[in-house]
Amino acid sequence: MVLRLNTSHSRAAAGQLSTAVALGILALVLSLITRFALLDHRVMHTDEAVQAEIYLAPMLRGGVYEYRGADGHGPLLVYSTRVLCWLSGVGSPSELNESLLRITPALYSVALVLLVWLMADGLGRGATAWASLFTALSPMMVYYSRYYIMEVPLVFMTTLAIAAGWRYSVSRHPAWMVVAGAAVGLMHVTKETFLIQLIAGGLALLATRAFELVLSGTGYGRINRSFARRRASVLLPLVLAAAVAVGISFLLFSGFFTKPGQFFESFRSYVSYAQRAEGAGHEKPWWWYGTLLWGRRDAGGFLIGEWPLILLAAVGAGRAFTTRPTRYENVRLQRFLAFYAAALFCGYSIIAYKTPWTILGAEHAIILLAGLGAATLIARTRGPTARFLVWAALATTAGYLSLQIWRQNFRWPADTAHNPYVYSHTSPDVLRLVRQVNDTARARGGPPADFNVFIIHPESGYPLPWYFRHLGGGATTEMPEDSSLLTRADVIITVPEAAPLLGALVSSTHREIQETWLLRPDAPLRALFRRSLLGDLPRPAPPASPPPLPARTTPDPSKPDPSGDSEPPPPAGASSLPDTSPLMPAEPVESAAGETEPATTEPDPAAPAEETNTEPAPEPAPATADPDLSSVTTDATPSSDR
Repeated sequence: MVLRLNTSHSRAAAGQLSTAVALGILALVLSLITRFALLDHRVMHTDEAVQAEIYLAPMLRGGVYEYRGADGHGPLLVYSTRVLCWLSGVGSPSELNESLLRITPALYSVALVLLVWLMADGLGRGATAWASLFTALSPMMVYYSRYYIMEVPLVFMTTLAIAAGWRYSVSRHPAWMVVAGAAVGLMHVTKETFLIQLIAGGLALLATRAFELVLSGTGYGRINRSFARRRASVLLPLVLAAAVAVGISFLLFSGFFTKPGQFFESFRSYVSYAQRAEGAGHEKPWWWYGTLLWGRRDAGGFLIGEWPLILLAAVGAGRAFTTRPTRYENVRLQRFLAFYAAALFCGYSIIAYKTPWTILGAEHAIILLAGLGAATLIARTRGPTARFLVWAALATTAGYLSLQIWRQNFRWPADTAHNPYVYSHTSPDVLRLVRQVNDTARARGGPPADFNVFIIHPESGYPLPWYFRHLGGGATTEMPEDSSLLTRADVIITVPEAAPLLGALVSSTHREIQETWLLRPDAPLRALFRRSLLGDLPRPAPPASPPPLPARTTPDPSKPDPSGDSEPPPPAGASSLPDTSPLMPAEPVESAAGETEPATTEPDPAAPAEETNTEPAPEPAPATADPDLSSVTTDATPSSDR
């Protein structure tokens, strides 16, 4: 009888192991597909272009990392991309592309799917397998894994610190504390908000210990005696971990000891970040993250969100606090994760400054609990019919999440009406302007280094400098002190309010094109082209109903622009103009107004003759007084909303 029971138990354990391995392999395959497919499908966000142009490009030119404490964040993202560039043979900014940049966070995300297995003896094999699958299929996680910002690397390093701390608590091997210290140091090197993760983790440890005290009734005196016995064995690993964390942070912030002051500047920057916590143009109510994660119906009535994972996480948290501690360490990790998810979610919620990607760390903790919830439902279900229904529900959940991934990353990657994770995003309509300028540069002939684009915009017009990096020294994003220098530009791009003023300065050499492009849905652009180029200028037919212009596009000085305030990038080196512009699809591009623009256009045969003047432009008359351009030449700079 005993032998029969042991054999039955062994078969059940083998079946559970096989299921866990199958789910783990499926999670890895799905993560590779969802992270790397069509990475260049979405137009560049301002934050992505800022990271590439301001921080990565100088390093590719032989410089070192330069930290900008006002809004720069840490260097881990660009260092990681720099290694990737070296491995792929990319040696100059002009060789960069959207796919290469976004591979960096995608790799961190795939590694995150595998990293969960370090906690398998804490969560349980089945829960770990489901957690890795839900990490691979989380719509929010997938969307920002394809986004060149530092949120996914921060989530990876945070999870590594938790997993290494767990491994140390089980094995007491000091090497795991070294790994945990390195992870904390890299968290600091990733983003300043790592402090919120550290505080949430500390509170979760205290809460877990307090809960155990309430259940066991040991009292505080026993804690003190226990701590005294273990202090000698724990103190040295903690000191070693702290030393490793500081050393790694100093090494990378200082640009490998070339600029040591940047390490200390990273701490002084917390003053400005504390001020920005009040909102700085990104004010949201305390419940905003809850509605973002739970979901809503989009413009077409489709229910979007991660509510199935939240429901499963509630089941997992309930199990953590109601299961008898037959395997005590397992329950301890599960309770820690429940407290940590709650503390981190509340910590970010009480801060007025909110952007959707900042809650990604709490969302991943919820995913881990959702894996525990799924395993709990399977383990506690009795009977073949009930088991079938549970598996069918979990399979339906996976399919539902996969459908959202397709909709949000490949069908509506930059559409706020259908995608809740789109935030202050560049409009795909801007690609029409990029194509117009690049086609004009090719039609003119000659080396692209002679073609100059001036972007006179209160936000520096990002990501336009990224798209024009192939033209000469890139795009000039500042109003020159001597306004007569504007006559040297081949194209001047600005906001509608400033176009007449700039047109008055260059009236003899340039003419404004009567067409509007959208940088973002609420940020229209106008362009002035050199008159001698208008004969070569492709003239697309205007849309049947041009998009309405907003009442005001110049940012309110009291509220920073949603795109932030980083410094403009240094000029890029001269490079050859590619045959097709980056992100220039051959198929038609749908504008924000709902009209479909052709991928290529022919000159309008009905255009007035004077609009194709190719005669040399006369010398501009000296300006007696410059128009007031203060509204578009402010110090507002592009930047990271992160």
